Amino acid sequence: MKPRHVPTIDRRYWTAITLLMYKRSIAISVYGYWLVIAVARTTGTAIGDWIAENKIFKLGLPLTTLLTGLAFLSVVLMWRNRAQRNPATI
Repeated sequence: MKPRHVPTIDRRYWTAITLLMYKRSIAISVYGYWLVIAVARTTGTAIGDWIAENKIFKLGLPLTTLLTGLAFLSVVLMWRNRAQRNPATI
């Protein structure tokens, strides 16, 4: 390899590489965020409909709504208690 094909590795080179990696990581994190949101909402809707209309459980929409609401509330309360016990880790 000839020396003219090798980039000069100086401050400008590393600044460009850092900015390029930062730009890519932001794009990946934004796309990843929306992918997770789309999958979570779709999956949550499908599971909720399945539980509410399942012939095996026969819970119905009102009871299913109550149970999933209680599950959500318990997660929020556990998260809150964890934050109060150890605020430095959150």
